[in-house]
Amino acid sequence: MKWAFSDKLERRVALKIINKKRAPLDFQQKFLPRELETMKLLSHPNIIQLHDVICIKDKVTRQTLSSLRQSVSQLINPPINQKL
Repeated sequence: MKWAFSDKLERRVALKIINKKRAPLDFQQKFLPRELETMKLLSHPNIIQLHDVICIKDKVTRQTLSSLRQSVSQLINPPINQKL
C-alpha cells in the first residue's frame, strides 16, 4: 500500500498496486475481479471505499478512500483506557 494525495478528491487516498507479471494466473482470473466487484458494492463508514481502479499495461492500481480516523495498528492494539 502507498499513500497519495488526490487533487480530484482533495484528500488522502490509499493505493494498492498489483503487478500482474508477478501475480499467479488464478489470482488474476478469479480473486482480483471478485475482490474489485465486491469492493464496488460495499458502503459502510467503517469500511474503506473503492474510488477508482486503473489498469496500465501489466499493473492494476486500486485507489481507495481512507475513511479511518486511526491507523489499523491503533484499531488492533488500542490503548488500555480507550474504548472502540
